[in-house]
Amino acid sequence: MTRSHLILCLLAIMTACKPTTMLEVVQPALITLPDHVNVLATIDRSKPSSGFINVLEGGVTGESIHQDRDGRKNALDALAEALSRTPRFKVVHTGLEYTGTETGSTFAQPLPWDEIASICEQYDADAVIAIEKFDTDNRREVTSRKKKVKRDDKEIEVTVYDGSLEVDVHLGWRIYDLKSQRIIDEVDVSDGDNDSRSGVETEDELLEDLADARALTYRVSQRAGRKYAERIAPIWITVNRSFYKKAKGPEQEEMAKAARLFETDSWNEAVDIWHTIVERPSTSSEVKGMSAYNLAVAYEKRGMLPTALSWAQNAYGQHGNKKARNYVSILQDRIHDQEILREQLKQRS
Repeated sequence: MTRSHLILCLLAIMTACKPTTMLEVVQPALITLPDHVNVLATIDRSKPSSGFINVLEGGVTGESIHQDRDGRKNALDALAEALSRTPRFKVVHTGLEYTGTETGSTFAQPLPWDEIASICEQYDADAVIAIEKFDTDNRREVTSRKKKVKRDDKEIEVTVYDGSLEVDVHLGWRIYDLKSQRIIDEVDVSDGDNDSRSGVETEDELLEDLADARALTYRVSQRAGRKYAERIAPIWITVNRSFYKKAKGPEQEEMAKAARLFETDSWNEAVDIWHTIVERPSTSSEVKGMSAYNLAVAYEKRGMLPTALSWAQNAYGQHGNKKARNYVSILQDRIHDQEILREQLKQRS
């Protein structure tokens, strides 16, 4: 191992060993839907209109029977689950299915507005979210090669197998706004997943070891559903923040005690200690920077973002704490996000 690689490994270990605290934060949506849209009804509009063509396509691309159908369901289930965690919308998972294009792989003509009105009336919704297209492609590859191995103290040549499976998922979403009778969002999404194995003794064993294409499809579909929820709705997410527990010098025990208090939600006591360390004239600049950084994390956890930003700026600007430089940007982004959230959530206030 080279010296540079050793240093990188040590840094990774040190970072991994830093204590962390979890914060629940609301992430703003990428787009802002109209104020009058509060209840969303989900439907599946990507069912192929020609089952025969879909079967033929499955034979060409390696799709399993029902892979697309169950993938669509997984995408909608994940969307509905993610939207259930937003303070912005109420979501109604209707279970309704409509046929789309012949193969289900392209956008069909929009649903007629009288149909949208019927859905909204039945489910007391303001708008309809439709998965409008869904298509998967599977690519499996198996190769063989010779490999020398030792058996019974003899070197022999055996055949081993390498293989890979790639699954691509292509889907499209639309949102129909009943009040304005406009499609207020239409987006294509492509994502994929893969699995591989190497050096397997038999081809049958290799195929057995590779992940099932349906499982990969469902995983990608669920991810696509969650991502679309994040596009249209503010979502509660969990983020981790590391903080300092160890320090050199006279403040070593104080820093350790404050970290223990913080880990057990004794917020006031921990903050008092970090304030004392920062304000003490004899404290080294390095330890002051660490304490200021910890104060920034503590105030962010309490939702006091401007105060958290002030302490992060102090940690970097006054004491050169390098971690605080990136943390300043994170907090500035969060403060900006709060302004967006106020706009997106104003009808809920």
